[in-house]
Amino acid sequence: DMEPAYMKLDMEPAYMKLDMEPAYVRLVGRPGDLAIMLLPEDQMTVYFSKHPKVYLGGWKPYVLGRLLIEMMTYSPIHSLQKEMLQTPVLMLSCSSDHLCAPDVVRKAHSLLGPASELLEFECSHFDIYGGKLFKKASRSMIDFFKKHSADAMQS
Repeated sequence: DMEPAYMKLDMEPAYMKLDMEPAYVRLVGRPGDLAIMLLPEDQMTVYFSKHPKVYLGGWKPYVLGRLLIEMMTYSPIHSLQKEMLQTPVLMLSCSSDHLCAPDVVRKAHSLLGPASELLEFECSHFDIYGGKLFKKASRSMIDFFKKHSADAMQS
């Protein structure tokens, strides 16, 4: 019934023990800034154009600084399970994406099974969330869902 030493560690964040406020980091910034998403000026404009003129509920574009530590080690590729290799997966990638590099998406797709598809759009990360590209991407998702829903119903 002996617990390893690491199980006895107090997991309460240090700032709480020291009666300190948590540190926050900007959600978005320019290259060279300390922020979660580093965007060139043109993408910064696109990102903020989708925001409301007034943030409701006190929302501010900041996140807890400790998320940076978790993000440094996070990789969705490591989360792939064997069962997923048989599951139809549609991956959308943007050719000039600064946040989710197309080569990383291609690598993840190469690890998936034959029922998966990769669609790459000639745009940046936020461009796909509006206009004709949004309609095209949405149509692709609907078609993929319909195709694989029909396949599942026939099985």
